[in-house]
Amino acid sequence: MVQKQYSYEFKEQVIKECNEVGNVSLVARMHDISPNTVHGWVRAAKKIGNVKPLPKNEAKRLSEVKKRLESVSKENNTLKKDTW
Repeated sequence: MVQKQYSYEFKEQVIKECNEVGNVSLVARMHDISPNTVHGWVRAAKKIGNVKPLPKNEAKRLSEVKKRLESVSKENNTLKKDTW
């Protein structure tokens, strides 16, 4: 059995489609991927907020965390504006 490596961009796209469609099995079938694999990606994305792991280098890790925090903060502010 050969283990496939999927890009982070592809994983994020599949997770986005799952959220839009609301059916993991259907999205997995469309991409010819095991539903269990997609469920794992969705679970990881919910747990850590992203499927892309943080870099090992501490300086790069801090930089990436700051970028992610800024992105989430901007999205949060946009959502707050939309609800008022």
